[in-house]
Amino acid sequence: MLRRLISVLMAGSQTRRVGIMDLNTIEDHGRAARKAGLMEMENPYFMAENMPRKTGDSFDEWQLKIEAWEYGWHVEANNRSADDIV
Repeated sequence: MLRRLISVLMAGSQTRRVGIMDLNTIEDHGRAARKAGLMEMENPYFMAENMPRKTGDSFDEWQLKIEAWEYGWHVEANNRSADDIV
């Protein structure tokens, strides 16, 4: 994900540049969603109003948001699995 982030941030005028802070917030939302019991496919960036055609984001920006949310979701899922083992 880091390489993808760097390439999007370096793309210049093609994107509005998703910031690292934005991605951290999105990751936090993914973790919170997993804690609340949402499924991975309930990623809000799959909803029509959050797709590039509606938001004006580039496809790469949108994909980064999807990946950041999923990353947070998986971090929380892994934490829960580790807690179950202990």
